[in-house]
Amino acid sequence: MHPTAAIARSQNRQHRIELRRRILLPGALAALLSATSALALSTFTFSTGNPDGLMATGSRPGTNAVTEIESADDFVVSGLKRIDHASFTGLLPTGKALSAIGQVRVEIYRVFPLDSTNPPSGAVPTRVNSPSDVAFEERSTIDSNLTFTATVLNASFTANNSVLNGIHPSPNQTTGGEGSVTGEEVRFDVTFNPPLLLPADHYFFIPQVEVTGGGDFYWLSSTRPVVSPGTPFSPDLQSWIRNAGLDPNWLRIGTDIVGGATPPTFNSAFSLSGETVADLSITKSAPSTATVGGQIAYSINVSNAAVSSNASNVVVVDTLPAGTIFGSFAGAGWTCVEAPAGTVTCTLASLGTGTAAAPLTLNVFVQASGSLVNSATVHADQTDINLADNTATASIQVARAAAIPALDRYALLALLMIIGGLFLLRRTR
Repeated sequence: MHPTAAIARSQNRQHRIELRRRILLPGALAALLSATSALALSTFTFSTGNPDGLMATGSRPGTNAVTEIESADDFVVSGLKRIDHASFTGLLPTGKALSAIGQVRVEIYRVFPLDSTNPPSGAVPTRVNSPSDVAFEERSTIDSNLTFTATVLNASFTANNSVLNGIHPSPNQTTGGEGSVTGEEVRFDVTFNPPLLLPADHYFFIPQVEVTGGGDFYWLSSTRPVVSPGTPFSPDLQSWIRNAGLDPNWLRIGTDIVGGATPPTFNSAFSLSGETVADLSITKSAPSTATVGGQIAYSINVSNAAVSSNASNVVVVDTLPAGTIFGSFAGAGWTCVEAPAGTVTCTLASLGTGTAAAPLTLNVFVQASGSLVNSATVHADQTDINLADNTATASIQVARAAAIPALDRYALLALLMIIGGLFLLRRTR
């Protein structure tokens, strides 16, 4: 690819990713990708297992010297996930120092026809279950949002077959592969900052490694279907590949390129880790005024955003202001206790994605006048990606009870005379 064309393609891809990010993720999510919480109790891990030595496929970023190659394998997430680490295993040329590693990039694609032109061009046998035309997310050392460490696992590792140069459109897609390849087995451990934020969906993982001074990185295959100690899932799609000339189309590494009467199918060796996250919000309302000796009903509403995951062990904590006493609560599914005095903690077993909890009402008695400011917070077992809407406040102005007006001495004398007259009248009857 001509250098100018490579730069233009990269800029166009970045523009499309940014447009898609603005459409698919709420602004609050994009702004808070790196938010942290001490409540991270729900972890996420995924692995396809160890290399099986059957296939090695090129996967590299495009540079002035070489064209881009993308190898892809799939994974599934249920519920919103924030992924901050990944690993993948492949081959570097034998004897190549780790210092020869240049740019490292990870791309995330969704499944066709999402993020794609449909119908496709017809340049490949099929696009069913392939990666989409363009990436959904990406991180790279060039963009300073990915860091990595590389570890040599084996000084010499051989894969039985390989694909690097033989990536062609139909009808010349089937080559049988390019034969065995041997190199240093290297595991890459990468950290994403900011993390990848992935709603529930089916995705493809694409790692790319630049090797400086000659040679290529090959991503190693793993067992298909995934078996323990990997993370079995369904549907487990086979791995795909394309180069810049085939873009936006993809070929199945086993079925299309290797071919044969019973074509093999492959996974690729990688893992992911992070956490399941939610996006709870809370609102609170109350009458604007109250009277000493009366009762206040605080109304609390909790919801879980649509682009989220199910929230478990939802907890609302309401610290009552001085001059109030907790009376009772109401709300389907809620359980509330006051402990210690003045702090009311209410729990709900779970709250589904895109749903609101039954309204929660806290009834309190008022003992003092003045301005009462009452705040409540909400959290769950899952990390919350947007803490800005996890606290709600209601303010009430409390007035003293109306006083009985005082009687002057003339009014009091008249009252006594009336009472006395009534008494005498009663006696004469």
